[in-house]
Amino acid sequence: MLNREDVAMGYSVNANKIRKLRRLCQHVENWPRTLLDHLKITKKEYICKMKNGLKLRVRGGSDDRHIVFEVLVQGIYPVKIASGDVVVDVGAQIGCFAIWAAHQGAHVFAFEPFPENFKVLKANVAMNGLKNVEALPYAVAATSGTRRMLLPTDPSHSGRYSLYRGTADQAVDVASISLDDFLREHELDHVDLVKLDCQGSEYEIVYGLRADTLAKIRCLVVECERFDQPEAWSVEALGRFLSERGFGVHIDGGICLARRG
Repeated sequence: MLNREDVAMGYSVNANKIRKLRRLCQHVENWPRTLLDHLKITKKEYICKMKNGLKLRVRGGSDDRHIVFEVLVQGIYPVKIASGDVVVDVGAQIGCFAIWAAHQGAHVFAFEPFPENFKVLKANVAMNGLKNVEALPYAVAATSGTRRMLLPTDPSHSGRYSLYRGTADQAVDVASISLDDFLREHELDHVDLVKLDCQGSEYEIVYGLRADTLAKIRCLVVECERFDQPEAWSVEALGRFLSERGFGVHIDGGICLARRG
């Protein structure tokens, strides 16, 4: 016999599913097809058509569906994009945030080092007819060179390739570049927004920035992984670091938003 806690938990789960379905209906044109993926009924690839006109190639049964939902349905990144903004997207995956930002009129540099994700990113940029997205096959890191990218044990976890988390026996070498070198090579005197969702690399990237590079960045939104050690690798520590350097900081869960002024 079910107790009150079991009933309450079941109600909460069902309520969450209903809310998710409502949001899919509000934002996704072909939501019935997308729903099949969320319900794990099919693993076939499909095109997710958003009501704002964006289209994304999604690999069914992978993390793609969750990232589309978080970025384009939930809107987990609390930022506004203006036409003409310069945006750097670190950890672009299949392009959800990069394509959304470009749709607002920004010029976007989208970094995605994992080859299979990069192919889908380029395909999605082309499918949306965007000329203001530059897809770059690099891992952003503290230094430029070559890094070992660890792969998740489950290949469906398409958003969890990491320089820090994974299995050492499943890894690929990828080219890396620092934001210091990138801004210098592209002669960028400012960046309006840096978005970081890079499975642990966010700490070495931000902490490794030269002062003159950080001074060119007007806003950062960082999705932070949590590590037991070192202490500095936490969303709270990252927020303090940026606050001490003149940013106004707001933390919501694992997301750190830092703005100048």
